[in-house]
Amino acid sequence: MQEHLIGYKKIFDTSEEWSKKVDLKKEFEVFREGSAVYHFLGGNNSPHLRYEDKEAIGKAMKVNYHLYQSFRKQGKSQLGYINKRPIDAVESRHMMMMTLLFSSTGLKHKHVVEIGGGFGNWTRLAQDIVDFDKWTIIDLPFVSELQKWFLEKELEEDSYQKVDFVTTESFPDWKKDFEGADVVIGAHSLNEFALEDFEEYFESVVKKCEFFFYATPVDGPSLELVEKKNKIISDFFKNEDYLLTEDERVYNIVYKRK
Repeated sequence: MQEHLIGYKKIFDTSEEWSKKVDLKKEFEVFREGSAVYHFLGGNNSPHLRYEDKEAIGKAMKVNYHLYQSFRKQGKSQLGYINKRPIDAVESRHMMMMTLLFSSTGLKHKHVVEIGGGFGNWTRLAQDIVDFDKWTIIDLPFVSELQKWFLEKELEEDSYQKVDFVTTESFPDWKKDFEGADVVIGAHSLNEFALEDFEEYFESVVKKCEFFFYATPVDGPSLELVEKKNKIISDFFKNEDYLLTEDERVYNIVYKRK
């Protein structure tokens, strides 16, 4: 495949190779402190991400002040850090995206599917706020292991039992029985995928869902890749609501199936 259409595939592949050479349980304990395996999940020691994203917070409060405050009261998980940290840019942006999405779709859902769930923070923030019967996270095997560790510690037992972890290895069998969901979330992950991987998940999962949340930089990972993905989405979904964050130049979009 052409270089400008592979997204961040090389980064994911490199991290996966590292995951086979280290003790993952030790990596879990410091996954937000510069882990070579989990560095792409956000945060770590990047100076510009250590503090709140005031733009994201302001936009979230304008969308739905009370819902944003509900997510904010969930606080910040301290897992993965050596020393305690305050709410930072990653949490600020997660809360903003969740406020936009669930203000548009409502708070009660039978099934939420998250493609690329990061370290599981969306599910943590949703606990006791978003009423869901099942929350499925699809991710690479070594990322799925981190999510299980993180959410088992952060969620109450009844909430944890509602989470379904699907790896890229089990995905081919899982998708055979998948008939659809209320909401599918692609918060940056789908934007970062190679075009062929994006097309696979779009056909197998996204098209079967009523609402689709998508976060995409205006021109990254490459402008051509962004445009090709946007064309695929617009043929099947209509724009329900969106926010453009000027600092990041990222579109956060809630789509509804046509």
